[in-house]
Amino acid sequence: MKNLMKLTLVGFLFLVGAQVQQVHARAMNPSEVRAAMLGKTIVARRWGVSIRLKYRHNGTVGASSLLGSNKGTWYFRGNRVCTVFPKGPGAGSACVTFTRTGKNSFVSSKGVHFSAY
Repeated sequence: MKNLMKLTLVGFLFLVGAQVQQVHARAMNPSEVRAAMLGKTIVARRWGVSIRLKYRHNGTVGASSLLGSNKGTWYFRGNRVCTVFPKGPGAGSACVTFTRTGKNSFVSSKGVHFSAY
């Protein structure tokens, strides 16, 4: 019985701690984004399709999925990462922030969850 109570208390504290951590989550700054994502393969699912992105040190970004591939550019605007794709389904520019949710897991300010390897 005591073990069950301890286990329940530990589980409760874990859940409360996880919720507090999410409340205090903040957008990553440019240095954090560079360290976590530049040169790595980013994998996300959007509209039911797996998408791979790679932000390169030279300011270019590549995207690929079953629907095809696209190349564009990226840059920082404050803590936001902005991308510009000249053509394709993602044509145009967009800026988002990233928040770390785990060791290699992140979420964008548009609600897209992804991993970087």
